[in-house]
Amino acid sequence: MALDRVHGAVVLAEALRAPRLPELRRRASSTRRAFPAIFELLQRRFREKPRDAWFAELRAKEICATPVYDMAEALDDEHNRSREMIVSLEHPAFGR
Repeated sequence: MALDRVHGAVVLAEALRAPRLPELRRRASSTRRAFPAIFELLQRRFREKPRDAWFAELRAKEICATPVYDMAEALDDEHNRSREMIVSLEHPAFGR
């Protein structure tokens, strides 16, 4: 399991062009002081491209990732619709 996490951090670091990520991640496992540096690095990188571009790139590298949808996108998502996760209910005061 630890080997998988290390490999995952290396693959993610390569995708993000962030070679320091695995080293920061190792430090983070032993101290919370590394968390701000990791957060800042990820925030900076993810602002470089649109969400869907990152999702496609990470998915192509088989990195476990998923886009974060706004409410309209979540309601229209094919996966959510196919699993019938969105239902309409009658509300006593507001109707349907």
